[in-house]
Amino acid sequence: MPYWFIDAGAAMMLAAVDEGLAVGFYGHPDHEVRLQTILGMPAAIVPIGVLALGYSAEEPLAPEVQQRFRARRRPRSEVIHREPW
Repeated sequence: MPYWFIDAGAAMMLAAVDEGLAVGFYGHPDHEVRLQTILGMPAAIVPIGVLALGYSAEEPLAPEVQQRFRARRRPRSEVIHREPW
C-alpha cells in the first residue's frame, strides 16, 4: 500500500479527533475496485479507504462541547448523499 494512503488516513483521523470524534480508518487490499463498484465511482477517482466516525460511547462529551457541535451541525439533507457517485 502506498505510504500516502496511510498519511491521508492519519490526517483525516487527527482532524476528526481534534473535533472530539471517535474515528477508525479502514482499508482493504482491493478497496479501490470494491469502493468504486459499491459507490459507482468513476475510474479516475481513487478512493484511499473508509473512515468511520462518530461520538465515543465510553466518554460523554462535556456540555459545552455538545453545544458547540449542535451549533455547527448542518441539516441532514446537506451531509447525506443517497445518489450514485
